[in-house]
Order: sequence, then C-alpha cells, then structure tokens
Amino acid sequence: MTQNKDMPMDIVWDMVARMRRHGMQELDVRDDTMALRLRLNPVGMAPVATETSSDCMASIPSIAPSSGTVVRSPCMGVALLAHPLRSAPEVEPGQDVGEGDIVAFVGVDHILYPVLAPCAGYVGEIKVTQGTVIGYHQPIMLIEKRNNIL
Repeated sequence: MTQNKDMPMDIVWDMVARMRRHGMQELDVRDDTMALRLRLNPVGMAPVATETSSDCMASIPSIAPSSGTVVRSPCMGVALLAHPLRSAPEVEPGQDVGEGDIVAFVGVDHILYPVLAPCAGYVGEIKVTQGTVIGYHQPIMLIEKRNNIL
C-alpha cells in the first residue's frame, strides 16, 4: 500500500460498480494503514457499467422490479438449496411456503445458516444455483403472493 492516505476515486467507483453487479450492499476493506466502508442504498440500485462495449453491457444482469418479496442471504457464503444430508431441495418453484419456513441454507465453513421465508406465499423465481458463492443480502429467490379470486 502506498503512503498516500487518499484512495484513487477510480478504484472506489470500480468497487461500487462491482458491488452493484453482484447485488452487494455493504463492503468493508481494512489493512494496517486504512479502513474503507461502502454502503449502497438498495432502493433504485441499478447496474453500473465501467466499460462501454456492448458485450460488457450484455453481461450485466438487469435488476427489474418484481411483484414478489425477495428472499435475501443472511450472510456471505455458499448457497445451498438442499440440506447437505438430503438430496431434495428445501423448496421448488410453485411450492407454498409460510412465513418463517426454511427455504434454503447458506454454508460458511462448517456452519449452515437457515434462509427463512419473510412472508407466506409460493416460491417464484430461484435466482441462485446450488453451490453458488453469494454475498450478504444477495437475492436468493422470490416469494410471490397468491391472488385469491372468489
């Protein structure tokens, strides 16, 4: 690390763009000479491109509004849609879930953190695959509300 106490802004903006691309909302970086904390507002988060090529723009996932409730990771780790001792996933698209039901796990070392449904409904889109490395607060799946039409 250089002796200069100022971090170049292009590096900071690059970190912000990467955080947005990967759905991260908070990042802490520390070493012996400095500490940096970046927090992004989740409202209105949109992907940011640091390059102008069309290939780069095509690779950035779009963050479109949805009618469903987003189920987010409680921590950084490995997404586990099925418990390691079971072969079947905890939930499947279309399956009804209740508020507080375990819908997945996040593995950190040898610890499994349960991912709980924040509301009742049915499982919509699952946004991660088994074994994917995910960040804190990253979307895992959507819980959709059923339309009760009489």
